[in-house]
Amino acid sequence: MPIAAVSLLAGYGAWFPRAQEPGYRFVDAWGEPGTGPCQFHDPTGIAVAVAPNGSVFDAD
Repeated sequence: MPIAAVSLLAGYGAWFPRAQEPGYRFVDAWGEPGTGPCQFHDPTGIAVAVAPNGSVFDAD
């Protein structure tokens, strides 16, 4: 088997989650749909600043 095929199969197996991984759990939610301040129209990303105060930023 060519090295490229072996690498592709190994990469495919490493990318997807496995059954032994713990499930996700819902933690919290805030905001509401809309286009005004503190409202979300089409959120596409999120980031959390660890220091100094744990601020949360979203890409909307």
